[in-house]
Amino acid sequence: MQRILEMIETIDQSSKSDYLLCKGMEIMWSKGYNATSVNDIVKAAEVPKGSFYFYFKSKEDFAIKALEKYFSMHFTPANKI
Repeated sequence: MQRILEMIETIDQSSKSDYLLCKGMEIMWSKGYNATSVNDIVKAAEVPKGSFYFYFKSKEDFAIKALEKYFSMHFTPANKI
């Protein structure tokens, strides 16, 4: 039972970080990296600032993970061709 709860918690955390990434990517793509603040990201995602730092070490870490997500979404399918 404990293992199942741990798996559910991991999935929940993963979906929260994905949600932050998606909301933050929208802002960052429109405003640019330098013009986007962590406050902009958490405001768009409607989460506390502490939640951002729970999933990401810094704005730079967020940007790296956002780029990784973007490229995995757009270029992995192209590699299958």
